[in-house]
Amino acid sequence: MIKKKVIIAAGGTGGHLLPAQEIAKKLQGKDIEVLFVGSGLKENVYFDRESFQFHEILAKTPFQKGLTRRLRALYALLKAVVRSCFFLKSFKPDLIVGFGSFHAFPILCAAKLQKKPFMLFESNTVAGKVTRFFSSFAIHTAIHLPLAKKIKGNLIEVTWPLRAKRLNLSQAKAREQLQLAPNRFTLLVFGGSQGASSINRSVLSLCEQLLAKEIPFQIIHLAGKSTSVEVEQFCQRHNIPAFIKTFEQDMSRVFYAADLALCRSGAATIAEIIHYRMPAILIPYPYATEQHQKENALFLQRVSAAYVIEEGINMQRLIIEFLDTFYQNPEVGKQMRASLQNLKSEKKEMSDLIIETLHV
Repeated sequence: MIKKKVIIAAGGTGGHLLPAQEIAKKLQGKDIEVLFVGSGLKENVYFDRESFQFHEILAKTPFQKGLTRRLRALYALLKAVVRSCFFLKSFKPDLIVGFGSFHAFPILCAAKLQKKPFMLFESNTVAGKVTRFFSSFAIHTAIHLPLAKKIKGNLIEVTWPLRAKRLNLSQAKAREQLQLAPNRFTLLVFGGSQGASSINRSVLSLCEQLLAKEIPFQIIHLAGKSTSVEVEQFCQRHNIPAFIKTFEQDMSRVFYAADLALCRSGAATIAEIIHYRMPAILIPYPYATEQHQKENALFLQRVSAAYVIEEGINMQRLIIEFLDTFYQNPEVGKQMRASLQNLKSEKKEMSDLIIETLHV
């Protein structure tokens, strides 16, 4: 029997590549040949080059400052489309799945020109430019959050393809694994796949203010590329349990261990918050394309599932005020968790949608 072939067009941040790879694993489990196509996959820290075959097609976003840069980017994009056309003729995929951003544009454009079937996956509440451009031509456009503005095409809600969740890991057991105290209020601070320097800079001050308020707390801080030496030293001086790393491979245990998260609001983070029913203070990245992180965060706030604070001069004061309210009033956390549970409705998995389309 001839294997079905699927191209996954993805690149850039973890928000695109991490769900794409989880879907790819499930497709490989059904004996489907999967090939990643995109720009920068050779160096991308979020792409597992040992597990997946890939093909580089270099492309640049045309939405740049300056006429010269835009013209160069457009020329590079046209070259990438031409290369993609030749590549599709040689590889002969049965289906192409695009994960948004300019990384997916060349191969999706070639697919449209050659009338090859393709599907899209949109991770945010604000559909990206590439998704909006191609959605009316796609077999399906899969969404995992309700869109702030409707787009054309055949939309279908799917679950976010998270990594396999640990089963039956209690909060006590998770804290034990992280060498944390069993009964302290536990704050999880992280910035998502791109990190968050402004949030990281506020952690030491937050620890000082929580200590001054005599709140018995401990901290899980995933600092990304930033350093957390000062926070670590502060916690050691004051005997505050802390789990501090640049990155955590197994996010399930830090979510199980925490009472409240302080984080950005990218699509992957929102999916994890919903999945683990984690109450959160969301600080949207202010320079995200088309303010999609702000829209993601406001979606959760509207259903009482998160508290949103915009980055700025009042950020630390507002964080401390909410932390104090959250700690003093357990009903706040219960309400958030109940609202998050309501968002966990049964939806089709993206991998199942692809398998059905391929008639495997």
